[in-house]
Amino acid sequence: MTRESPREEIFLLGLDLGVSTVKAALFNSRGLLIEVESDEYIIMPEGGKVEADPATYWTPLAAANGWIIARNWRRMNCPI
Repeated sequence: MTRESPREEIFLLGLDLGVSTVKAALFNSRGLLIEVESDEYIIMPEGGKVEADPATYWTPLAAANGWIIARNWRRMNCPI
């Protein structure tokens, strides 16, 4: 196990892909919630099951992640 240096912090990104919404939540290494973003999409259930093309999920997932990273990249010390 390694120790974090005082300037280095680990961030965790939690993802929830639901039937109509994707949620992305950014947490720090202490479990403190920093930000939550969501984006909606429409999936039409057929015969009691829900199936969708992966692109249906990818676009809103990429958007929600992009919004979180864009607003927090300095805090996360990202080289973008």
